[in-house]
This record gives sequence, C-alpha cells and structure tokens, in this order.
Amino acid sequence: MSALNSESRAAFPAHVLPFPFWAAAGMVGAVAVSAAASFSPAAALAATFAIAAVVAVTVRPALLPPILVVSVFAELVRVEGATISRVLAPIALFVVLVQFIRGQASIRPAAPLFWAVAYGLWALASGLWTTSTAGTVFQLSSLAVAVAYMLAFATLIESRRDLERVAWAISIASLTFGLLSSQHLSEALGVGHVVVDEGRAQGALGDANAFAATELLALPFVIALAVQARKRWLQLGLYATAFVIIGSILKSLSRGGLVGLAVLLALLVVAPFRVLFRTRRNKAIALLVIAFG
Repeated sequence: MSALNSESRAAFPAHVLPFPFWAAAGMVGAVAVSAAASFSPAAALAATFAIAAVVAVTVRPALLPPILVVSVFAELVRVEGATISRVLAPIALFVVLVQFIRGQASIRPAAPLFWAVAYGLWALASGLWTTSTAGTVFQLSSLAVAVAYMLAFATLIESRRDLERVAWAISIASLTFGLLSSQHLSEALGVGHVVVDEGRAQGALGDANAFAATELLALPFVIALAVQARKRWLQLGLYATAFVIIGSILKSLSRGGLVGLAVLLALLVVAPFRVLFRTRRNKAIALLVIAFG
C-alpha cells in the first residue's frame, strides 16, 4: 500500500493538478463562455480571455502579482462595465485557493492579519446602521477586492525573485502611465482627455489624487531597484523613471501627493543609508534625484 501511495505521489506531484480538475475546469469554462455569448460577443470574448488568464496564472501563480500591479495603475480599463480590478479579484481568489489546495501557500498568523480581519468585521457591522444600502454594498465590494489582492500578494510572493518581479512591474507601470500623463504625449496619442483632466495628470485612474498616491507608492521601489542595479545604463534608466514619477506627482497638482513626496524625502534624509542603500554615495544620488526631480 505504501508503494502504491508513493507511486501516486510521484505521478501527481503537489504542484501539478490532476486531470479530473482540468476536465471539470474545462466544462465550467465552456459553460461560462456560452452564457457570456448569450449576452454579447464582447462578453464572450472577455470570458475567453479571463479563462485563458486563469489557466496561465494557475500553472504559473508567480505571474499573477505583476498583473495585479498593472491593474492598480489602470483602473479606468473596464470589461462590460466592471473595472479591471473587479474582474481580476475573483481570479486572484481562485488562484490563492488552488495554491492552498496544492499546499503551496500559507498565511502565518500575525498582527497585520488580525488587524485586517478586525477591520473587515467592523466594515461588515457598519451595514447595521448605514443610511445608504447601495453605497455600503459598493464600499464593501471594494474592500473585498482589496482583500483578494492582499491575499494574492501575501501568498504568491515566495522568493526574492518574485519580489523583484513585482518591483519591476511597479516601476514599468509607473513609468508608462507617468509618460502617458504628459500633456504633449497624451495629446499626440489621442488619449489626452483620459489621462489629463483640466490640466491635472490622472493617469488611467480617473482621479488625480489617487494617481499621485499610486505614483508616490512606486517611487521607493524604483529607488531601491536603482541602487541595487549592477549595470550603469539600467541604473540611469531607473533614475530617469524616478524623474518621471516626480514630474507626474507635480503635474497632478495633488496637495496630498506633494505632502507625501516631502515626507518621503524627509524619511530618506533621516534614515541610515544601510536601510535602503549600499553606500552613502548611492543615498546622496537618490536624494539629489528626488530633490531636483
């Protein structure tokens, strides 16, 4: 019996899902595409792409966090009226569940988890005294999206390489949408009415303040990659990305973004260079980039 069990484990390793799972998933996918097609061809196409994405990230879960990162910068992208984050959140939950079934994911009980659970319970309890049921339902659904993203990042980033992949995704997305928010470039590409509103850069988020906050979040990742880069051309490119991010925050005319940028600069000045940088010279260069960006 033990020999049979060992052969079964060899035939189906922990990271490989058995054939019945994929057969059932294929049937569910076919039904989903058929149901979507009854609404519109666009819905059927969206369902097909969603199923393909699910298969891809199920086979290689490490691909999901970078995709989620890009979606944070592209909230205006919609699928049949739903924002991209609300489309990806169920996919993220599905992949996390599959990883738990495989035994490839775990969450250690710690203070951040307890605080998140407490906040979620308090948010649910707020429905008891709400004066706007529709508004509360929308806010709770937004919280559910945030929880799905949180679980994906907490369980699917398992190595330094995974973390670096996410950092690069943040850097590339911030550079892309930062450049698109330039008024001249956006007008040349015909997207000026989307990424710029009344002279304020807003990226693909539809809100200048949210765009500034997102770009500000990306700045420490870009600086960290720049100081760790071995190749000079790559380091220069990352510092140029930092310039673009700072310019985007300034063009957003967001007071919160400007305050956040000032606080970040103050923290970089006060913090010991060993926290983020290899040498004092690297820290000085980073401070110059932010100060004169």
